[in-house]
Amino acid sequence: MHVVFINEMHCGANPNDPRLSVGPQLLEGTYDSINIGTQTTVYCDTKEVHHGDNIIKVNDIDLALLDICSQIRPDYVVFTPLNRNELPPNPDRVTLGRIRWELKIPIFGIFIDIGPSSIQMFDKYYPMVDHVICHYPYPEFDKYVTSTRWTCDWFPPLNKNFIHDAGLARENAVAVPGLIRPGTRQAEFLNLLKKSGIPVKTTPQETLATYKEYCNLLQSSAISPYIGRPDHLEHKVYEIIGCGALLLISKDSLAKARFKTGEEYVGYDKWWDMDLSDKQIQIRQEEFIDTVRHYINSPREARKIATAGAQKVRDEYTAEIFWNRVSAIMRGCKQ
Repeated sequence: MHVVFINEMHCGANPNDPRLSVGPQLLEGTYDSINIGTQTTVYCDTKEVHHGDNIIKVNDIDLALLDICSQIRPDYVVFTPLNRNELPPNPDRVTLGRIRWELKIPIFGIFIDIGPSSIQMFDKYYPMVDHVICHYPYPEFDKYVTSTRWTCDWFPPLNKNFIHDAGLARENAVAVPGLIRPGTRQAEFLNLLKKSGIPVKTTPQETLATYKEYCNLLQSSAISPYIGRPDHLEHKVYEIIGCGALLLISKDSLAKARFKTGEEYVGYDKWWDMDLSDKQIQIRQEEFIDTVRHYINSPREARKIATAGAQKVRDEYTAEIFWNRVSAIMRGCKQ
């Protein structure tokens, strides 16, 4: 089986960003981990075609895609659209339509992270694909979820080279990884921890951290608190737990749909997006800080929960399982 990937090379299609995009790290890279075929990757932002050891520069991505699909006749095309209005490296929808209907090659849309701002982009490309694979969507996408062309009960295919515990010492008590923008809920969250005197390690904010640096921070930290959402299950949930750090997340998070509260992660009562008095907010913040301190001072208990969660990721949320599910959907569409 041969698959053509349509993706981006750099995070946000930004050539100055040293981080690889999610696609090369979590999709194509993990695809190599199981023996279900070969691949050609078309990077829309760098205008490159990677086929085996060959890298070909092209002037027109749409023409290159049509040429590749006409000559190679892949079994499937896997399209990971990028939601960036200012830099739209996605192929033209007409090109996808010709691949799907003229060349009769099934197209699978793997939507890494779709939120309210993605609905316009999603509406544009949804008709062009045979099947959509996505994790828990926001409520704005409810009209699609009942479709037979939609699989939303999935998980990110975690790259074992980054995610699995590398045996690093848990030298950091608490880690809050990722880019933390001023004025955001995550920044407020970080400030609360620091004001409480809790030592917190973050990834570099002056320069963008690579995904490996991001995971190494989690692998060398005992605890990683996170905000969480009641209507959306973020990649970070899998990444924190998969790297072996103890995840502390709000009790209304969708983490409970995948992991056991108190056994594979720990929940706390949130204080935002709720009708609470200043006193109630203060009480909940103090309880949260007490929870963090409890697990800092109870390393064995923290490791027991974190280890159970990491084992769950290794047992149930690997790249092999992900791609076996995807390939089963692909073969079903071929029949």
